[in-house]
Formats: sequence, structure tokens, C-alpha cells
Amino acid sequence: MELTRGKFQGLLNVVTFNWHLFIISFVSVVVLLFVQSLVDSSIISFSLRMIAYLIIITTLVSLVVTHYIYDHSNLYSFSWLSPNDASSILNINAGFDEVSYTIKYQTPSSEYVVADFYDEEKHTELSIKRARERYPSIPGTLKINTNRLPFENNHFDLIIGMLSIHEIRENEECIQFLKELKRILKPSGQIVIIEHLRDLPNILAYNIGAWHFHSKPRWLNQFESAGLTLYQEEKITAFISKFTLTYGNSG
Repeated sequence: MELTRGKFQGLLNVVTFNWHLFIISFVSVVVLLFVQSLVDSSIISFSLRMIAYLIIITTLVSLVVTHYIYDHSNLYSFSWLSPNDASSILNINAGFDEVSYTIKYQTPSSEYVVADFYDEEKHTELSIKRARERYPSIPGTLKINTNRLPFENNHFDLIIGMLSIHEIRENEECIQFLKELKRILKPSGQIVIIEHLRDLPNILAYNIGAWHFHSKPRWLNQFESAGLTLYQEEKITAFISKFTLTYGNSG
């Protein structure tokens, strides 16, 4: 079946999974405004008030951008995915899978495999833990290790990593994982990685939160180190990039 999304589902998910960050922002604003009401210096009072207002504005901007990306853009439409593109598809996630039903709906005749690489000891992002608690993996999801994937060589026509691979924080672990994806990819196949980048639009939208994302140079270095070739790069929105990778040369 095709998964129907609510009008505010994406925004509510982000707030639910990251509520501690919004609490910190709220408390910071309250403390700043309280302290500025006590100080005698007009310059310090004005500065504290401006910092509080800046926190409010940046928080509201991040919420508006998030609502646009996850609830109003075509991020989840997978309009680029043709039913005839692949006979075998692997969907990689980090414990939170919003796209499997859509992909399966659009490619009903394909072999479809879902794999979850989340490791509680290595991938410690609090938001992912909350997402896993609220949205359990779909039935049949395989638990995998980033160092060695349980699939034969040259098996999949298409491998999709949707807003997940950035959760592998260690550079060498990510390169090894990409090498494994190349190993199980058919020479004629493609790997599609969809991610936020640590770039100007995301920095303006998410401030220090953008440092959770990988930069474009880092992604390109990881692709090259894994022996993959960047076939195409395109923007789904100003805040989301889609990398299409091909088998490349041996390496």
C-alpha cells in the first residue's frame, strides 16, 4: 500500500524526536529575558534581549523550513523512481523508515529488501532512539552491520539511502560502508543517497544543528575513497541533495 502522510507529520516528527533541543531553547530565552530585566546596564540588557530574540527567530525559521521540506516539498514523492528501473532494490535506513511503503508501491514487481544499520553503541543520536521507539521497523527488516553486509556480490540494481547514512559519524566507518554498498551493487546499478548538507541554506535554516550533517566535500571524498563515481547531483529542495552514484572503477 502507499503510505499517506498527514499535513504536519514531518514537522511533528522532528519536534517529537528533538524536543529536548526546543526545551533548551525555551529555557535559554526565559533565563536571558529574566536576567536582562535585573541588570542595570542598558547595553547589557539590550544585548541579552537581542540574543533571546535571535534564539526565538532562528527556532521559528527552523520550524518553518522543516515544515516545508518534510510536509510540502516533493521529498517523499520519489518521482525519479521508475517502476522499470530495477528488478532488485535495497533500502538502507538508520532505524527510522518512512519510505518503504512508497517505494514498494511504485515498484511492485521488484525484489525489495529493507536493511537497518543502526547500532546503539556506535550511533548514539538521541532523536534516532526516539524515532525507533515511536516507529518500529517494518516487518522483514534486516539488521545489518556497516562493516559487512549479508548480501552476495553484485546483487542489487538500486540501493537507496534516505536521510540515514549521515548517522554514521566516523569517516572510516562510512567509507567502509560505502565500499560494501559498491560490493553488493550490480556493475550497471546505481546508489541513490538523499541528504541534508552542511551548507549555507542548511546553516541559515538550522544554525548549529547543520553541523550534524556532512559537508559536500566530505561526501565527495567518501564516495571517491569507496571507489564510487558521482553520476549526478541534484537538489530536491534548496536544503536536500540527491547524489546518484555508479559502480565506478575498482578501488
